[in-house]
Amino acid sequence: NFGGRIDNNDKFAMITNIGFYNGQPFHLKLESALTNGVDENCFCDDEDCDEQACKIAINSHGVVSFLIQTNSTHPIRFTFIDASTNNQIMPLPRFSFAVFDVGAKEYVWSDGSFDTFACGGCQDSCCPVSGEEDSTEYVSNATIIAGGQTFTGGEQFNAGGKGIPDVQDPQSLTPFQQSQSVSFLYTDAADFVIGFGRASNTGRGKVQFAGVNACNESRPSLSPSKAPSPSPSRSELPTKVPLLSPYMLPSTSPSLSPSE
Repeated sequence: NFGGRIDNNDKFAMITNIGFYNGQPFHLKLESALTNGVDENCFCDDEDCDEQACKIAINSHGVVSFLIQTNSTHPIRFTFIDASTNNQIMPLPRFSFAVFDVGAKEYVWSDGSFDTFACGGCQDSCCPVSGEEDSTEYVSNATIIAGGQTFTGGEQFNAGGKGIPDVQDPQSLTPFQQSQSVSFLYTDAADFVIGFGRASNTGRGKVQFAGVNACNESRPSLSPSKAPSPSPSRSELPTKVPLLSPYMLPSTSPSLSPSE
């Protein structure tokens, strides 16, 4: 029910069991960053609900797909939630979050709370990986308007190519898919805002995301651009599931709660 696409109750989606921190399981909550959590560009008609804006789905590799309404921006607040108390957890020491499938006319906006980012084949800038011509394009100090509200001082990443094949496994991207993706590294954070948008009057868009660093040998691994807090012991680091990395170990698979 992200953005109230189904009704006015519990206007959020919850991806459950994404990891453990200090022995406690936690979830990932997605809610609209707009006033009262209502996104009027989210829809769910009975006949075609699964193909309409703000539908969220997750595959067996932990890749989440989000459908974007035509000529719209959907700002999303991501929050880590304690599975026992349903409250926001303490900030995680470090984690990665990657966005894929930034195809034609689509863009990703971040509130800038990340520590650093990798885009295509470069860190702190965008460039294609070896053998590719195009990559996502970076715009600093970007402003978006959604639902009549203005979000300023962010960082935006615009599509640099045409349509992109869906990502199935975030650890097995083609060079073209890598060039059209961006990975964020966060330090000492428990929530952040990212907006998904489509600058076209035709067609519905889709972006995908997962908690991984979408880098391999052809792109440098993310390293903090500022000095992080003192490193916690390995027992204090979050346990890895497909939605969080690279500082974790395998655990249970995440799942999407009924609140879609």
